Amino acid sequence: MLYVVRTLGKLAFDGVADKRTSFSEAELEQWVGGKTKTDEELRQLAMFRTDVLDFFLAPCVEHGKRLSEEPGGNEEKRYVFAVHGMQEYLAALYVVLGENKSVLEKLTKQVSVVIGQASEDVSALVNILSKFIPLRVFAVFNLLKLFPNLYEKFSRRNRSTIARTLVAEMFRSEDSYNEDVLDQMEQSLLGVHGPKPKQYSEGPPFELYPIFMGGLLHYGNRVLLQQLGCEIQSLTVSQITGVLRKYLVRELSKPQPPEELMDLLVLLYEFQNPRLTAEVLASIRSIRLTNIRMTALKCFILSSVLSCAPSSYLLEELNLSSCLLTQDLLQMLGPAFRHTRSLKLCDNPLQESGLLTLLEALPENQTLMHLSLMHTGLGDQGALELAQKLQHHPLQELNVAYNNIGDNAALALVDACREHPTIHTVHLYLNPLSVVGKQSLYVRGVAMSPSDRQVKVLASVTEGSDISENWHPILSVIRENASSWDRSRVTQQLKAFLRDLEWGRQQQPSFWKRLHFRRVEMGVRKTLQILEKDCPPPSA
Repeated sequence: MLYVVRTLGKLAFDGVADKRTSFSEAELEQWVGGKTKTDEELRQLAMFRTDVLDFFLAPCVEHGKRLSEEPGGNEEKRYVFAVHGMQEYLAALYVVLGENKSVLEKLTKQVSVVIGQASEDVSALVNILSKFIPLRVFAVFNLLKLFPNLYEKFSRRNRSTIARTLVAEMFRSEDSYNEDVLDQMEQSLLGVHGPKPKQYSEGPPFELYPIFMGGLLHYGNRVLLQQLGCEIQSLTVSQITGVLRKYLVRELSKPQPPEELMDLLVLLYEFQNPRLTAEVLASIRSIRLTNIRMTALKCFILSSVLSCAPSSYLLEELNLSSCLLTQDLLQMLGPAFRHTRSLKLCDNPLQESGLLTLLEALPENQTLMHLSLMHTGLGDQGALELAQKLQHHPLQELNVAYNNIGDNAALALVDACREHPTIHTVHLYLNPLSVVGKQSLYVRGVAMSPSDRQVKVLASVTEGSDISENWHPILSVIRENASSWDRSRVTQQLKAFLRDLEWGRQQQPSFWKRLHFRRVEMGVRKTLQILEKDCPPPSA
């Protein structure tokens, strides 16, 4: 195995550093046996080339050509790693084993260069990573442990059988995280004889490389490597850990796109080092994973990372909107909800069952002030469940807009909020509320005596006969989400807003107030025009 790391590992590392996924025969000759001297090394090299090399590398071809066709006069045969992620794994193994001291000396620069979003060729494997990420790609080396004499045994066995065993080990059918694999993989797992990749990627470099590097530093993996004759020195562990810690603290303290943030959380999880994780989390004040498909694996990673935080740790915001969260995934995310002031779960199909799961997890969070459940399919029953169980949560603001909540359930929810010691605002717009229902909600929210609590109810762009001071934020929310919401329902609600504005304007004796109503009407009509313009014409 050490021979594999010293040869193919070097090749893989150079490819990662130069953002390349294919290699020429000359490069293979340089790194695989270029410095061989003794007869034993020659024998080992011959076996390696005939029985092992083809397992890791496969020829790649141009689009439209057959594998049997010979390259043209100006073309050279090129090779790719049969499993795309194996290139990054071997590169990480090459570094952590300290095979190139200059790499360790320059590690700060190297890590900052190679960490980033993967190219298209590699991104298909990003979501395979599971509870023991390196061990899955590491399965090929676990297979090698079965054979006392590596090279002789390989020559006697069918390599395709070994490859199938590798795939079975990496993606076992009973694994609850296989959803990531099935969701991401659209080609052969081994990728043999695939299209020729670009020689130099135009996008950011590989991202699995640092993730594997972090995972290989885990004590259990270091023990396994040592059993295979590859020892990671303590000094190497210290050097790499220190560099990656600084990198994570620096990157996670800056706003990150959701995809990049998820990758960094995976890298942090791979360390399996609670103290390091707690140190890095201290620099994070918000986690926004909007539009990330949160599979069981990603939910497990997020919960595991946040479980390492001390009890005093607090996130200002955890945003998991439009993440396709379900009841089962919410159960996994329970530990992640303990450390946040603002929790946004908008545009997820939670429904009543998911709400009950969420309410069971929230009592452990005594710092949650803002909860947004907009467009989560709660319905009347979900609103009534909220009304019954709100007293156990220290909320200040609750958003249940666009949830198909009717008059009676909305009134019960507002009554519960009035009895709550801290809730001051409830969002109920875009629900099918009648004109009488909206007026009743506004009246219920107003304090009738000095001893009563006042709750601001946002059910429309108006509050009674006056303009709501939140009319502009309400319209902004509608504009931002109109493309993904049911346009006919949103259009219906906007027309109801216009009727509310017309009625309120008629109640105003002041010319200036009527002018203000006209201004808000223009904003609503403009939003309607945007919806109608973007709406496709009806089919004949």
